[in-house]
Amino acid sequence: MNYSAILLLAGKSTRFNADLNTEYTNYSNKVYEKVLDKSLFEYSLDVFENDDCCDKIIIVYNKNDEEILFNSIKSKKVIYALGGSERYKSVLNGLDYVKTEYVLVHDGARPLITTEMVNKVLDALKSSDCVSIGLPVTDTIKKVNNNGYITTVDRDSLYSVQTPQGAKTELLKYALNKCNDEDKITDDLMAIEKYTSIVPKIVLGNKTNIKVTTKLDLKLVELYLKFGE
Repeated sequence: MNYSAILLLAGKSTRFNADLNTEYTNYSNKVYEKVLDKSLFEYSLDVFENDDCCDKIIIVYNKNDEEILFNSIKSKKVIYALGGSERYKSVLNGLDYVKTEYVLVHDGARPLITTEMVNKVLDALKSSDCVSIGLPVTDTIKKVNNNGYITTVDRDSLYSVQTPQGAKTELLKYALNKCNDEDKITDDLMAIEKYTSIVPKIVLGNKTNIKVTTKLDLKLVELYLKFGE
């Protein structure tokens, strides 16, 4: 199955830059932080670059990062799209360059994806119109109201969602075009759930597929890269 990949690098890294408890201070956008002499986003970029089924890699970026980004990439598969003010707008900008029937969207702050994870999503897309990888929730989950009272939530059917997420290109484009900022879209399948009758499918991800949120997470990425799980 041929597909295009949208790699999102246009985030604000607000929580990352609020964390000063580490020596990692190279750049304000976390995806350009280096771990073992390689920028975070380059690890996932390499997975798509080396996948023969990946037709194009659309990198969605922040205009302020042009110099550091353009100097980092030599791949002939890569094309660029400017990011929007919200995630769903960034993905829509990337979708303008997608010509394949299927598209995968991935967070540049998740450097530890593997070809196996990508293939799981692609295999599931053969029978489902939209797919995400994720993991069953193992912690006890509490729902807290405005007065501080809590209710325990049944975790048996709860998953934490990761990326890449895959979908038919036209389906994702249709759903995201329906969105507005008040929808608070935090992942791409939310739009499909909200604005279509299509039910996304979850396939099992991996605990190593962490999203770097704070600078301490860079240490964890480094440990996984050196020693595995």
